[in-house]
Amino acid sequence: MLLRMDGWLFDIWESLLKEEAAKFEQLHHKFMKEKTDHLQGLKDTVSKFEEGKERLYMRYEQQSKPTSL
Repeated sequence: MLLRMDGWLFDIWESLLKEEAAKFEQLHHKFMKEKTDHLQGLKDTVSKFEEGKERLYMRYEQQSKPTSL
């Protein structure tokens, strides 16, 4: 009877472990997708900032050129 109970407990433990592994896999997948989305958003923001900075620098360069009379 003890062996049968041990087998039954092992089956329960194995089933619970598989369920928890599946939950972890889903959460990990969701996290990685959200991480990728956030990183892309950050890259887009930095890119827009860099473009604006470049435009401002070009305007500054044009305005600071000496005018010839």
